[in-house]
Amino acid sequence: MLQGKGSYRIVSNQESGFGRCDLAVLPAYNKNRGLLLELKVAKREEDVEKSAEVAIQQIKEKQYIEGLHRKGYTDILGYGIAFYKKTCTIKRVK
Repeated sequence: MLQGKGSYRIVSNQESGFGRCDLAVLPAYNKNRGLLLELKVAKREEDVEKSAEVAIQQIKEKQYIEGLHRKGYTDILGYGIAFYKKTCTIKRVK
């Protein structure tokens, strides 16, 4: 949907920082806002919150957002998203 408009491109397993992020929604114009998503599947419902935190830690430790900044993207929001069946938790990198 976004990709069809030409103003964003969606990439999976893009190299960024010291690893590969799960999903990035990158603007065609580097000054526009982009999104970086790290996804996790929890083994139990009570682990969903912790799994989202693990995703956030991975974004920070592997410097995914900084890697995109080095590529010229100036406004990137990072999110850790964890799932267990129909339960989902989303946390934003601060």
